[in-house]
Amino acid sequence: MGLLHDAVLCREKYAFTHAGRHRPVFIVMVPSNIGFCDSFPVEKFYVPFEDIFNLFHLYKLGPSLIRLWAINTAYTAICELNKVVAVADPYLMHESNVNLPDRRKAMRNYLTDLMLANMEKDCLLVPYYLK
Repeated sequence: MGLLHDAVLCREKYAFTHAGRHRPVFIVMVPSNIGFCDSFPVEKFYVPFEDIFNLFHLYKLGPSLIRLWAINTAYTAICELNKVVAVADPYLMHESNVNLPDRRKAMRNYLTDLMLANMEKDCLLVPYYLK
């Protein structure tokens, strides 16, 4: 958490001392080997400064930070050879996707493939974002 705080503080100081005074936006590339949606257009996503601000002030987190947390958790589980927990990509896990037939089908197919790929795991963690 300290590294994230220092990076945000450094970028904020730079942004306010130079022309434009824009808030920083962090670009996150989705790793290709953890079972997340990683093809165009979701192979990368953006974490705006407001999400970092909300994190430090314990406000409701946005979908980009929830996805970043899920990537970190999945990557850590893979590196530690965790045999208990598998983590789903929260990209498709929006309540609005349940109401649209084609998105619901994509969500169902992704979860089915994830469950079949992780049949030996005891738990499946499915983070989602409520609006």
